[in-house]
Amino acid sequence: DAQYTYTFTGWDPVITAVTGDADYTAQYSSTVNSYTVTWVVDGVTTTETYDYGATPAFTGSTDKAPDVQYTYTFSGWAPAIAPVTGNATYTAQYTQTLNQYTVTWIVDGVTTTETYDYGATPSFSGSTDKAPDAQYTYTFVGWSPAIGAVTGDVTYTAQYTSADVPYTVTFVDEDGTVLDTQTMRYGDTPVFAGTTPTKAADAQYTYTFSGWTPAITAVTGDVTYTAQYTATVNQYTITWIVDGVTTTQLLDYGATPSFSGSTDKAPTAQYTYTFKEWTPALEAVKGEATYTAAYDKTLRKYAVTFVSNGETFSSSSSSSAA
Repeated sequence: DAQYTYTFTGWDPVITAVTGDADYTAQYSSTVNSYTVTWVVDGVTTTETYDYGATPAFTGSTDKAPDVQYTYTFSGWAPAIAPVTGNATYTAQYTQTLNQYTVTWIVDGVTTTETYDYGATPSFSGSTDKAPDAQYTYTFVGWSPAIGAVTGDVTYTAQYTSADVPYTVTFVDEDGTVLDTQTMRYGDTPVFAGTTPTKAADAQYTYTFSGWTPAITAVTGDVTYTAQYTATVNQYTITWIVDGVTTTQLLDYGATPSFSGSTDKAPTAQYTYTFKEWTPALEAVKGEATYTAAYDKTLRKYAVTFVSNGETFSSSSSSSAA
């Protein structure tokens, strides 16, 4: 039967010579039956043998390896374990927990993380703005890799297109007059497109264009370049007239004229001359100028001698000022 296997062992009573009616009953020894218990854990089968009526107990591991979607926790056997009454198969049962994964977002070098269930589609809730730098402005165009349902830890990096930042380069004259305006990209080197700037000479200086300030360099921002000039002191002809004789010299603007020759004027029969001054009065050079020597004159005196018969009687002189 289910519990035992029987083996004939003889008759009861022991058979003897017939002496009358007799009943003999077959006698048996009984052996408890053994049955196979099969355990199925995560698809792996093991077997054990148990006697009828024994309660089986699994001695191995009931762990089930997680997969990308779930983590598994052993929750019992199906069917429920019961004393052995025949061959039986028990299959491990599990509760499953949906796995969660870390989604990392990188925006302009800044990292944030979020946790999502397997199969969920992540969505970034922050700002994808990227601050402009000196060279470019940035426009968000998507993520790398493309966003998909979560199947594991993943990192998404914000992607951008860049556009050159326009900068204004202005060239101005010394007085602030705009000579040229250009729109340029970061890193380009400006080149003045106009004619060479000029500055009108004044009484003191003649001006020559010498370059720009600041010195022209690659563009890193809006910039204004101002024309610079070297100034050369003007020279003027100074004319000296001394007793009708003319000499000239060149002097720098602002210099004080000084005559290096002789101011003597030859006397005449009537007068002797003493240098008095220049006319007009000397002043610092501001342009061409003519200076004429002016003199004081003194009436010359002469001796008059009267001689009679070789004898000198008297002499006299006369003078008058003019």
